[in-house]
This record gives sequence, structure tokens and C-alpha cells, in this order.
Amino acid sequence: MKRFFTTAFLFAALSFINPTMARHYYFRHYKIEDGLPINTVYSAASDHLGYMWFGTRAGLCRYDGTSFERVTDENGYANGMVS
Repeated sequence: MKRFFTTAFLFAALSFINPTMARHYYFRHYKIEDGLPINTVYSAASDHLGYMWFGTRAGLCRYDGTSFERVTDENGYANGMVS
């Protein structure tokens, strides 16, 4: 009898879960046409200022929400490649 009440309670509790309350994630795919130097991204991170950083074979890129900026050193090189 105790098992019946446990099962009935569990069924009642689960019936109140609304599948429409699930989170929906939206992805935006960025490509060369959007400003990335290459289509393959090997790593991604965000900083405390809100910038997104992407590591690619062509070097490091910073995304500010509207455009990409390729990070280079003082000689204009990015990851050993001329920018």
C-alpha cells in the first residue's frame, strides 16, 4: 500500500512538469563572411568585459558583439602568420 502512494505521488508530481518550460537555446554561426579569419574555431572564452575570444588556426580573434578583430603582435603577426 505504501508503494502505491509513493508511485501515485511521483506520478502526480511529474504530471505538473510542463515540457514548454524547457529552455530554448539559439545559436548563431559565424563564418569568414562574418569576419572570422577561418571557419574552424578550436577554443572559445569570454572575459569580464563581455568580449568573446576565439582561438583559430589563423590566430586569436576578439568579438565585441558586432565585429571580429584579429589580435596581432607589434609586427603584424598572428600566430606566426602574416596578417
